[in-house]
Amino acid sequence: MGQSKTLWLVILMAAGVAGTAVACLPGAACNTDQDCPAPLACETGRCRNPDGSGASSGSSGASSGTAGLATHCRELLAQNPALARQDGLQNVQFPAGDGGVRALTLWCDMTTAGGGWTLVGRSLDDNSGSQPNFGWSSSAGNVTDDARAYSLNLVRNAIPFTEILFGSRLTGKTWANAYRVTVPPDFVTEFQTKTLDVWPPTPAVGSCNPPDPMGAPGFMGRYVGFTNNRDGFFFRDNQTNENFGLNHQSWNLSGDDTDCMRNGLMQGHEGMVMVR
Repeated sequence: MGQSKTLWLVILMAAGVAGTAVACLPGAACNTDQDCPAPLACETGRCRNPDGSGASSGSSGASSGTAGLATHCRELLAQNPALARQDGLQNVQFPAGDGGVRALTLWCDMTTAGGGWTLVGRSLDDNSGSQPNFGWSSSAGNVTDDARAYSLNLVRNAIPFTEILFGSRLTGKTWANAYRVTVPPDFVTEFQTKTLDVWPPTPAVGSCNPPDPMGAPGFMGRYVGFTNNRDGFFFRDNQTNENFGLNHQSWNLSGDDTDCMRNGLMQGHEGMVMVR
């Protein structure tokens, strides 16, 4: 920090307002360039790089958009292609109600089907434990704790997406079988009490390629929705709202765990749901 910025910080501390104006994060609110840590500058009330991005050089929180904030893994990968195939935790930032920013840690799959996937749901490791608040619009667990079920809550954390990646997993956050489907941008809000036909799924991981759903008995990942459910991520072969899909313990579908045609080898296995 240069001499002028040091002097400015001392003045703020003496006034008893240290930390209220000095921006700690890229994209934070500011009044002048001196409110921002180098090399950021204050542009349109936000700390940004001189090139207009929201983060300092080398930060994994680089972002595009009018607010200069990265809010999901696809955006991080687009801003920093060096993250390709580097799966793991990433820090992002959401606009806060007070005009500042709210930090959030996400798990990013930067490998599967081109990468840029944000983990939004992950079941337990051992099929035990009490039922948490778990689903598209629920918060559960912590993304850093694989011993508990995790659910991001896409109502509070409104990550934009048009694709869902779902399937069974191995230990940690490694896919066993996974399938990719396309949804509209308003999926979470539009399909709170109804379902969307997402056939056909595109296999992303594993050798199972579910057959045409018109043949009996049909694939359990054809319909997705009921995003206001609080006990799971709904996936099923029909549009009846019952407890089918990924719950906090495992996949609850139909058939047995070796049935590719019916459930894509997911039945009874721990699972994950990601979006992009």
